Amino acid sequence: MNLDDDEKLNRLLRDDAQEYVDDAGFTARVMDTLPASRHPARRRAGLVVGATALSLVLVATFGRAALGSLVVLCSRLFEISIPVAGTPVPLAAFVLCALGCVLAVWSVRGEFRA
Repeated sequence: MNLDDDEKLNRLLRDDAQEYVDDAGFTARVMDTLPASRHPARRRAGLVVGATALSLVLVATFGRAALGSLVVLCSRLFEISIPVAGTPVPLAAFVLCALGCVLAVWSVRGEFRA
């Protein structure tokens, strides 16, 4: 394939992308053979709504006392430093970074399974 063919192919793909190409039901057959999602959107939405409701109940029940304790805990975590690669890092920053990494791994844990 030479440069003219590449340009022609790119132009065809770009210009023809707006038009439907009849594939005699091939796409539908392929989609029907794929396994169903293990975590449907409704289930995820239900988990988010449930976690939010539980959080609201906990805040309403223990709000002021828990918030005061959390503020004290966080302020103490920022006072404590740990050495990371020879540089002192507040423990709170280290914990938040580690938590973010754990959450990122957890969110994609099923994406790379064979």
